[in-house]
Amino acid sequence: MEKKIAELVEQYFLIFLSLVALILSFYFIGVNFLIFIAFIPLFYYMNEKKIKGPQLFVYFLFFYGSTLFFINKISVEVKASYLTYIALILFLSTGAYLFFSVFKRGIFRFLQIDDLPLIFILSQLLFEMILENKTLGFPWITAFLPTGVYPAFASVASLFGAYFISLEVYLINYFIYKIIKNAIVMYLQRKVSIPTVVSRKKQILTYLIIIALIFAFNFLWYAFNPYDSKIEKTNISIAVGQPNIPLNFKYRYEFFDLAVSRIQKMTAFARMADCDLVVWPESAIPTYLETKPEILSMLSKLSKSNGIGIIVGTPDMEINNNKVSSFNSAYYFDKQGIYHIYHKIQLVPFGEFIPFADTLKFLRKIAPEAGIDQTFGTLGNPFVLNDKEDSTYYFYPTICFESIFTNIFVKMANNNPSFFVNIVNDSWYDSTFEHEQHLYHNVFRAIETKKMIFRSATTGISAIIDQKGQIIRKLDQGEENIITSKLSIYNGKTFYVKYGWIWIKAYRYFGCLVLLIAILSLLFPKFSTKKFIHKIFKISK
Repeated sequence: MEKKIAELVEQYFLIFLSLVALILSFYFIGVNFLIFIAFIPLFYYMNEKKIKGPQLFVYFLFFYGSTLFFINKISVEVKASYLTYIALILFLSTGAYLFFSVFKRGIFRFLQIDDLPLIFILSQLLFEMILENKTLGFPWITAFLPTGVYPAFASVASLFGAYFISLEVYLINYFIYKIIKNAIVMYLQRKVSIPTVVSRKKQILTYLIIIALIFAFNFLWYAFNPYDSKIEKTNISIAVGQPNIPLNFKYRYEFFDLAVSRIQKMTAFARMADCDLVVWPESAIPTYLETKPEILSMLSKLSKSNGIGIIVGTPDMEINNNKVSSFNSAYYFDKQGIYHIYHKIQLVPFGEFIPFADTLKFLRKIAPEAGIDQTFGTLGNPFVLNDKEDSTYYFYPTICFESIFTNIFVKMANNNPSFFVNIVNDSWYDSTFEHEQHLYHNVFRAIETKKMIFRSATTGISAIIDQKGQIIRKLDQGEENIITSKLSIYNGKTFYVKYGWIWIKAYRYFGCLVLLIAILSLLFPKFSTKKFIHKIFKISK
């Protein structure tokens, strides 16, 4: 028995080592740098042991199960929480495994590549991108995320987006693995010829140069990028409030007045600090404001009498032709007391709606509490904020889950707003690492667009993030306070906003072609890629 255990440990040690390093890098406990080496043991195992399908599936299962464990830690009793957690990790693990398996077949048929670590990189990068889907989208766990704590490394996201950082992370792991493999061949294996040693040394030097170039490119862009020299200071001062009302209090009737009074009191503090705008979190007022005319009137008078804009999260409802539409919304009260409404445009699957529930009606029976049938909003014009000299600034609010979708911010950034607001209710997840994971997605959105982000969370983490991705102000979990900062603006569009998304779109098409070739080769064993591509070009002509 002990011998069997020892054999299993020896056999799967590299996979376990890779998993531990990878999972820890997503916990934001000061070891995020592990993301640059976490895949190396897996890559070595792939090529030396020829990893089997079930082993890789279990790898993905443990990875997603550990990094998303917070989902079943919802701090109020929701029967669907464990079901949602299990369904989500099965969906992600199966998707990641199938992408690798099908991609392996397709890429071999298409480009004759059989390097498993390289195939892993190509497939997982595509899987990350595909997860930015409106219906089933959940691009939460991505290879770039742990690098958010290193703004200098993440800086090139303003050129090519966050997925380019994922590619760099994968490639750094790949080239270090190649260096180690070559070193093992040179120094641990016997009877290695001199030409082989010379060849291996050249390869090691090449890989070291490539790794050095990746880091140099990122850090030099951080130090000398032209966008920073065009950032202008303004007279606008913005406050971010964190009322810190726990979830189990917020929706109880006796605490409703506390939530409203706390917002009133802390807004007055923001005005005393001479702020032009104060931001309150998602569901800061947990009721339909349209049904509470007294609160609407109070907020309108509060903004007008104090000359301060107020953003507050609240649900909203519309009735058209006897059809009720429920929205997760942000109300913006401008300095004249007039309110404007933004409806969330990216809802949480199985949290705010059930995908395909109208067609596949059994889904609602399986998970009756998972979705509450909210309605998707549409992207409108940005909100307007005026300073004391009546200069005009534009901004978009985003709500919670939307901050993990780079495509949403690109669409908004194309209208060249001055800054972004992100309102969040992460109090569902108690004291878990979900808060840090969610926060650092905002860091990448700030870098990609070169716009400041003002993030207000119910119980934390609230933050103010500058154009370099630096968190310049922060309120940790459990704090009740406001933080303020002067607004600085980059009046323009980054290369990523203008053109950087093109490579992502092109890679998606490439990936779809590879997957199609794989499927066709499975259905038709005599399928020829060359003939297939020839026919495509012949048809296009």
